[in-house]
Amino acid sequence: MSIIKERYASAVNSSNLSVKTETTYSDTDVLAAMGLSAKHFPLGAALQRLFVDGKATECVDLMARMARDHSFRVKARMTPFAVQKLAREVLAWYRHGVCTDCGGTGKEIIIEPKPHLSDIDCGSCYGMGRRPFERNFRPEVLVVALWLKDQVSKHQAMAASAAMTLIAPSLDL
Repeated sequence: MSIIKERYASAVNSSNLSVKTETTYSDTDVLAAMGLSAKHFPLGAALQRLFVDGKATECVDLMARMARDHSFRVKARMTPFAVQKLAREVLAWYRHGVCTDCGGTGKEIIIEPKPHLSDIDCGSCYGMGRRPFERNFRPEVLVVALWLKDQVSKHQAMAASAAMTLIAPSLDL
């Protein structure tokens, strides 16, 4: 679904928002499609906006509300401050979870005599290229954090898919 992400970013920054009746793929159509997908997937649409303008407040608020509701269901006791903190930390991992030791390659970096990658998996991320998610959270909130991480992935994919469905008739797919 990267095509909708690219088109959305382009449409948000467009100076030409004229309506073209002969197409459903103009900048205005893309913005409208994402807006309509936000009705069913508000977090996904907020994530799309986050990746365009870098403002995380709306995402954190939505994620905190979702985490709070889920924490009640799984009987995890969390204060409002803890829920907000959890939402910020999950979003930070989602956006910047690359392992700093290997630079996201998943392999150990050997410096001598010249920098190169070894065949050995990185000891910090175990070859995944991302920081292990579970290490970032206390055990009592981990179940909520894992659920929230899955929701972020799901909602972003669903919002892009819903928007793409609305503009797809004009595309050669």
